[in-house]
Amino acid sequence: MTTATTTHPALTVRDAVDLAAICDAAIHGRRVAWLNDRGDIVDGIARCIGDERGNLAGSTDDVRDCYLRVSATFEHFLPMCEVLAQIRSGAFIANYR
Repeated sequence: MTTATTTHPALTVRDAVDLAAICDAAIHGRRVAWLNDRGDIVDGIARCIGDERGNLAGSTDDVRDCYLRVSATFEHFLPMCEVLAQIRSGAFIANYR
């Protein structure tokens, strides 16, 4: 599986809680929303966590190196490390209604 390659700082409790929310959204097919580069709100259905081609993450993959697949008008493969940063800044909502 091809994953984003990054070096991560220590996983904090806040990071774990945020990762759990993202994983829960993907497992249950929840609606998520985020701000794109132009400041527009994009929303869609979280589908799975894996690589940028839609393959599911394996049991030994670091979830922070994976991608969140979101089905909207187009399929989006969002790097999990960027999703975490967006959650911290308030630019990503893992349970959008």
